[in-house]
Amino acid sequence: MRRKIAIILFCICTFTLSLIISGCGDDKNSEIIGDWVPSTATINGTTVHYSTLGLDEEQFYLTFEANSKCTVTLTGISHDCTYSFNGTSVDIIINNEEQKLIYEAGIITYSLNYENNPMQISFTRKR
Repeated sequence: MRRKIAIILFCICTFTLSLIISGCGDDKNSEIIGDWVPSTATINGTTVHYSTLGLDEEQFYLTFEANSKCTVTLTGISHDCTYSFNGTSVDIIINNEEQKLIYEAGIITYSLNYENNPMQISFTRKR
């Protein structure tokens, strides 16, 4: 009987340890949680560093929370949104419209039309 209990306890401990090592239970959103600031902007095919545009950082800003909620600030106007992250894109619902932001190598790229000009803004996480 003691041997059976020892085997069961060993199996439970091994299973628990394998879950911890494999990262099971980690928040899938942890890679993007936090504040994101603009780094570059591509306007009409030309890419420039965001700071050369003469715009404050607060004009375009992203904040992602662990609970799948986010705040998206576009042209200085903040919107409370929801999002889902799948490792290669961040799908947000902003003003009842779904937007797909590209995520690659720690950079989130948001494509939009700003004053009738197609624009892409790349964001990096603020540290």
